[in-house]
Amino acid sequence: MRSLLPLAFLSATLSLGCYTAPTPAVVDAGEVDVPGAKDVPVAVDRPIAVDVPIAVDVPVAVDVPAAMDVPAAMDVPAAMDVPAAMDVPVAVDVPVAVDVPVAVDVPVAVDAPDVPDVPVAVDVPDVPDVPMCPTGSVLCGGACVNLQTSPTHCGACGNVCTAGQVCEAAACRTPRHASFVFVPGAGTVHVYSPTTNALRLSLDVGTTTPTALPGMAFAEAGVRIGAVSTAGVLRLDGDAPFVAWVHDGASGDKVVAAGALDGALVANELYTWSTGVITVLTGAVAPTSVVVQRVADMGGAGVTLDTWTAPSNNGFHVVATPTSAVYRVTSVGAPVTAFGQVLGETYNHFAYVPADQGTLRGSSFRYAEPPGAPGVRRLMVQSLDGAANVTFTVGATVTMRALAGAVSTASVDFPANALITASSTSAAIAWVEADPGNATDGTLLDADFAPSVRGRTYDTEWTFRTNVAVASGFPDRRSDIDAIAFANDTQVQLFAAGATTPSSTVTINRGQRARLITDAAPDAYVRVVTSRPALVEHSHLGFQFAIRAPSVTTFETP
Repeated sequence: MRSLLPLAFLSATLSLGCYTAPTPAVVDAGEVDVPGAKDVPVAVDRPIAVDVPIAVDVPVAVDVPAAMDVPAAMDVPAAMDVPAAMDVPVAVDVPVAVDVPVAVDVPVAVDAPDVPDVPVAVDVPDVPDVPMCPTGSVLCGGACVNLQTSPTHCGACGNVCTAGQVCEAAACRTPRHASFVFVPGAGTVHVYSPTTNALRLSLDVGTTTPTALPGMAFAEAGVRIGAVSTAGVLRLDGDAPFVAWVHDGASGDKVVAAGALDGALVANELYTWSTGVITVLTGAVAPTSVVVQRVADMGGAGVTLDTWTAPSNNGFHVVATPTSAVYRVTSVGAPVTAFGQVLGETYNHFAYVPADQGTLRGSSFRYAEPPGAPGVRRLMVQSLDGAANVTFTVGATVTMRALAGAVSTASVDFPANALITASSTSAAIAWVEADPGNATDGTLLDADFAPSVRGRTYDTEWTFRTNVAVASGFPDRRSDIDAIAFANDTQVQLFAAGATTPSSTVTINRGQRARLITDAAPDAYVRVVTSRPALVEHSHLGFQFAIRAPSVTTFETP
């Protein structure tokens, strides 16, 4: 309720003449003193509130109306500080987009230059293909070739060898075919050539110049026979491959394994020398037939000696060979092994036995001798890679033997006219050796090339043991060990068991031999390493020996 103003005040007001009444009316608004004026504040709220619309931008400020109830809202101007809401520009944090500078991390893309590098490596192989060539090869004419052996790119791209030449050690050379063998005494040499050939023969007896021997000319396939008058290294050099056998004649006691012209020892076509019998052995699978023929001498006709028409598996067949000659053994179907055997005394022979796997290294072996052969013989098995177990089977008798480690041996004696087999649980070599059967004669007189650790005769590393007979009646008849070189400057090293440094080292040239051991002790360990492929030969005295000596390909000047 409003109170009436005093009359005196009203009179004074009227007396003011020209003054305008509204202003005092506002002053009159002593309503300020009246609490009810709170309803007007919105109108009276100073125009400053007009700025408050900014708060309208900040909807959050709309919630501030609650502050409207509190006079303190007059402080709301502090809401002006609300521009702190400007901080709300957490949207400003939206500069997280500014974090997009993470894209600045994209400078990794700056590393992108590396990406181009990668393609370079990837693309390069496709363009020149060089990286695609295996080690030891280069790109020539769009193909990977070995400059050491390629006849059309020999030593350099585009360097072509002429007809009849081969590329060897990056040079075009005319191949030579050579057979070198130490002959312990006077004897005979049979040579079979499967094609036209011309052989040059010489005998190195330790003099400065080897002694020339009559040559052998082959107008066609066939056999030629020569003679050796004394001990020495017999050298045979030919224009084409051939096989030679050196022996001391038809008497005595000797065994030689048959071999194919390509070097295989288990095959459908084998060649051997004999002047006693040939024993043919079948494997787990029998061939349909086996034919034994005497090979024709030059100008002569071959002769068929025998046809085994119904071979059995794991069997053997003996064919008499009364003439000292070269013989061919041909099987139809499954391959076979064979041995030329002269068993007049049967206590001095020695020969390595081919493995069923086709070389001299393997896990299974077989051997047999004809009925009526006198004396005692045994099959020896030697481990190459480590401990093993060996199973020997003779007829219905099975014998187990343990090999304690690498280069250890096991053996079983067996009778004539019986097949003996041996199976090893690890790689091994095997040989047959005769025993004189008395306490005073522990000798071997036969000869053979030792197999390497890889089962080849022409190689660079051998580890083997000598024969095991221990009687000492004839110590001069024990194993002599020689190395024979096929290239100049061949270094030969002999090692003792377990040694890492050689006990002896010698360098020899093509066609020369190095005597490594004379009259080796029984069951002696032998390890030989050569710098170039060579042969290691067991030999003994100058009688009762036979050895097969196939040619190898060389490139030295004869």
